Amino acid sequence: IRERLQVREGEDVLFRLNEQGQVVIEQVQMIDPEQAWFWSERWQKAMQESQNDYNNGNYVEFENMDDAIKYLNEYADAKDKTK
Repeated sequence: IRERLQVREGEDVLFRLNEQGQVVIEQVQMIDPEQAWFWSERWQKAMQESQNDYNNGNYVEFENMDDAIKYLNEYADAKDKTK
């Protein structure tokens, strides 16, 4: 049955009845509730935007944490001045 449904051992399936009374078997992906935030539409969109920025070279590298914090503070100050 697993081969016919292309379901591997350990994968989750859902059994339900459709409007015609037929048993429908669907493969489902169970998500740990503690990790559900990662799969939210909002988070996935942000991840894709971040990946696009990285792929396009739109990022800054730092030699150390102090330089990174200084950059972020300057960036925040510049943003505040444009409001």
